[in-house]
Amino acid sequence: MKLGIMSACFSNNAWDNACQFAKEAGLQAIESPSGGFDGSYHCNPIKMAEDEDAIKAFNNSAAKRGLEKSVTFLKQCMLFDPAGRQWWDEFMQ
Repeated sequence: MKLGIMSACFSNNAWDNACQFAKEAGLQAIESPSGGFDGSYHCNPIKMAEDEDAIKAFNNSAAKRGLEKSVTFLKQCMLFDPAGRQWWDEFMQ
C-alpha cells in the first residue's frame, strides 16, 4: 500500500515545500486540490493551462522527490470545465 498526503494542509506553504515534507515523511504520493472546498493553493488548473512553465515546475517538484501525483484532485477539472479537461489530458502525458 502506498501512502500520501493532501497538500491542502500546507495551504500557507509553497507546493515545493509540501512536496519536500511528503518526501521527508516517507510518503509516496501527494495530492493537490484544484478548487472547490479545499481551494486551489498549489494547483489552479485554469491558470496552469495557460502556463507551460508552471505545469513543468509543478510536475518536477513531485517527480524530483520520487512522489507520485494523486489524480483524484483533477476530477473536478474534468467534470466542470472544458479547459480543465484539456489540461488534464496534457498533464497526464
